[in-house]
Amino acid sequence: MPSGTDLLVDAPDYLLRMQWLQEEKTLKNKVAYLDPARIHQTEHSFKLTEQVKEQLKAAKTKKRKAEIEEELHKNERHKVSIYIAKVMLKKVDKKYIMAPYGFKFALIAM
Repeated sequence: MPSGTDLLVDAPDYLLRMQWLQEEKTLKNKVAYLDPARIHQTEHSFKLTEQVKEQLKAAKTKKRKAEIEEELHKNERHKVSIYIAKVMLKKVDKKYIMAPYGFKFALIAM
């Protein structure tokens, strides 16, 4: 019997397989899925690396700090949109591309 931690780790994969089986049974269409880990809300926010800390420390005003944070956030959102665009180009033969949503609560296994 799998432990509770194993269930949390396998939950996204299990949910994707479940969605895929449901699509196969009902719609009989070719379906592609976006990776939830690649489009999750945490992927949209910038990481506080040493280089970022130095940039923020060097900024003289709150306005400049806000501009730096917004630029970094914009870059991270851009990375996610590039991933989505690549999937759309790669899976052009699919009729639907499904994306999970509702990321308010995240499952974290430790």
